[in-house]
Amino acid sequence: SESALALANSQLHSAHQEVATLRSSSFANNMRRERSRVEAENFLKTFYQSSQGIMADFDSINDKLKQLEWENKELRAKFASVCRQRDELRGEVEESIRCGAMMSLEMDKMEQQLETMHNHGLVLRLSTFRAQMEGREEQERNLQRKLVELQRLNDN
Repeated sequence: SESALALANSQLHSAHQEVATLRSSSFANNMRRERSRVEAENFLKTFYQSSQGIMADFDSINDKLKQLEWENKELRAKFASVCRQRDELRGEVEESIRCGAMMSLEMDKMEQQLETMHNHGLVLRLSTFRAQMEGREEQERNLQRKLVELQRLNDN
């Protein structure tokens, strides 16, 4: 019976140690769980705060993107307007070039006409001069005849 009592004591002592170990282990597990819970809570708070900052950054980027899209539309409209003006000016310049070429041709024709008229004027003057010279030659011949007649009459 003493050996049964010693055995029971030994088993009781082992059971106490097991309970103490379990309590200690349970306490450690609880402490670990609590630490993990606090760490998770802190992580979630940090994540939430950083995600709020990221969301604010996204909102700011989105606003800037909308502003850039608006500016892009305005610039495209201005570019289209400038292109239309360029095309209109190109048409005006081409028309001016055509008119200039036509005017140049007309000026060439007029210069030719003036030259022709000038030449005709010279020909007319020359013709008039010839006629005058021929008239003087005729007058001279008439005067020569009269002079010859006068000398004959004078000789008689």
